[in-house]
Amino acid sequence: MNNDEIYLSKMLRGENMGINIYEKYIKKLPEGKYKKEVESFKDEHIRHKTRLVNIMQHRDIEASSEVGFQGKMSELMTSIKLIFKNDPKAVLKEVHKGELMAAKYTEKYLSEFSENIQPDIEKILKEDRERINKINKILNTLSD
Repeated sequence: MNNDEIYLSKMLRGENMGINIYEKYIKKLPEGKYKKEVESFKDEHIRHKTRLVNIMQHRDIEASSEVGFQGKMSELMTSIKLIFKNDPKAVLKEVHKGELMAAKYTEKYLSEFSENIQPDIEKILKEDRERINKINKILNTLSD
């Protein structure tokens, strides 16, 4: 297994986990603009997943829809945390934490990719950072 295969698989597991966790966030939000915004964030993760799968398929790397043990544990912890989150700001703070963690891992993995894959990963990271900025703006408009 080469680095591209290892880290593309890790990123794909992360996107799968993110999509699953976004489903939990969406269920906690009331109908309205925040729910629509979070749904659009989930759609971005679905696009990232598709992009990663395409990269992997072009390199004959098996793409899995699994999240792994760590992903299952994160999903469980998110479900538990969300039991006590009943307002949009609390849910959006959890979204923000998750996005920051995902971006941190992507940044950490970036140098591990071959030069021909790095631009694709940098584009995903750029979109992740833009999403984090959107979440920050939303959080700043909500009162405590």
